[in-house]
Amino acid sequence: MTRIRLPPAARLVLSATFATNVGNGMQMLAVARLLFDRTGSVSSFAGVILLQYLVTLATTLFAGSLVDHAAPKTVCTVVDGLRGLAVCVASATLLPSHPALAITVITLVIQLGKQFQRTAMFALEPRLVEAGLLARYNGAAVTCMQAGQLAGVSLCGVVLQAGGPIDAIFLNGLSFLASAALVACARVPAGAPAPAPAAGAPRGVRGVLHDWWSLARVIRMDRLLLTLLLLSAADYAVVDFINLSLVPIDNASFAANPYWLSLLDGSFAIGAIVAGLGVDGAIARLGTARAIVTGTGLQAALYLALLPAHVGAAALAVLFGLGAASTLSSVAVTTALQLRIPRAMQGRLGATRSLYVTVVAASLVPLVAQAMSVGLRHGLLLAGVLSAAFFAFAAALLRLAPPAVTGERGESTPSS
Repeated sequence: MTRIRLPPAARLVLSATFATNVGNGMQMLAVARLLFDRTGSVSSFAGVILLQYLVTLATTLFAGSLVDHAAPKTVCTVVDGLRGLAVCVASATLLPSHPALAITVITLVIQLGKQFQRTAMFALEPRLVEAGLLARYNGAAVTCMQAGQLAGVSLCGVVLQAGGPIDAIFLNGLSFLASAALVACARVPAGAPAPAPAAGAPRGVRGVLHDWWSLARVIRMDRLLLTLLLLSAADYAVVDFINLSLVPIDNASFAANPYWLSLLDGSFAIGAIVAGLGVDGAIARLGTARAIVTGTGLQAALYLALLPAHVGAAALAVLFGLGAASTLSSVAVTTALQLRIPRAMQGRLGATRSLYVTVVAASLVPLVAQAMSVGLRHGLLLAGVLSAAFFAFAAALLRLAPPAVTGERGESTPSS
């Protein structure tokens, strides 16, 4: 049976996802290496991650409301264009002489835009394809994201050796500019227009609070929606644990070799790429609830397997499996969330997901970072135990609310 091709607009946006993540792949490793080389501790890199979360908290309310009252495509284009210009200028002028200040400024700029861009993309994606193709699109998005990360980390080893972290960060700015151009070229179906504010409706900050009160009522009446939001946060936290582990594993097992660092991160990316190509079929066979539980369970088992297997080919194989397992659960959760909410609230739901991710990860990342500072095995053990707790949490919650996880509640609800 021939698979239906994704429409041209969806393919352009997927290309933008690839372009952005080429730069992100270099940025993450370049910043990790720069800070670790200067401080000798993973805690400084954890500080960068925590700074990202603080910015997310500060922008969540406004990002969700803005996206729901504006065109998501426009938000994505403008935000990526501004981020690209800012990162290029800061890396060329400030980073060589004041690296700590420059990394702080670049992180703030990227994260200020990231919350708006991620929220807008969450709302844009269901407009690009029909509901029946959304899981396939999300799987393709993971493939493009991780293929971009793979290209970025592969290039990063060369750039770090030939030029250094500053060049890698500058290239990340160029990737944002490329993403903005690609999204601008995508012709997105108009769909239903954004609902106009009712006469006498609150505006400004009161209007934003009113928007969020409306979403809170929907979440309060839909227990499954709250469950999916919590599980999405757990998925992102495990990926953060992996990012936090890569440099310590490289230093302990591979003598701080930048090429091995690229291979470690690249193995996770390849696993996600392979899984993303067929994840929609796996979700259809397993059902969304079982796909989520299977994905989180495999992540826990594989993370614990890193304790005896963080050297050589064994580490690469485990990270490959972690990439595949993460894709299975994250695509299942994301697709279910996008289909379960009315279109007029998708921006706020995307921002709410980011808020849950921030709260969960900001609570746990410092603990894992501290354990990593004591010793690699301590950090891996704590991260594995937390991943196992997420698995138990997923199994328990979905057992309480298992029916119709993929129910297209949002599609049957009027957008206006």
